[in-house]
Amino acid sequence: MEKVLTEKQRYWLDHLKQIDAGDLSSAAYAREHQLDPHALYRWRSVLTKQGLLEAKTPVVSFAQVNVTNKTQSNIESKFIIVFPNGCKVLCENLNTTDLQWLINAIQ
Repeated sequence: MEKVLTEKQRYWLDHLKQIDAGDLSSAAYAREHQLDPHALYRWRSVLTKQGLLEAKTPVVSFAQVNVTNKTQSNIESKFIIVFPNGCKVLCENLNTTDLQWLINAIQ
């Protein structure tokens, strides 16, 4: 059984179907047809929840990245480790190997 739509539902459904069939973004379509973009998005949500429109799936894209493994890079920072007994250790520009050794020694 086909659902009977109100005039308002038909109005917004027609606009949303035109957007989906066309090349304009929803915002550009709203400007061109002098529609409130917030109302357009709200009606898309309402009509999708009612099963009158298909939910849009987001476009997913990936970018290629290059990962390098630098085992001896220096960490350009300065920090102080304060032990419970009050002893302080000043650390400056440790390479990752030395920092890992220090972490293991403290644990």
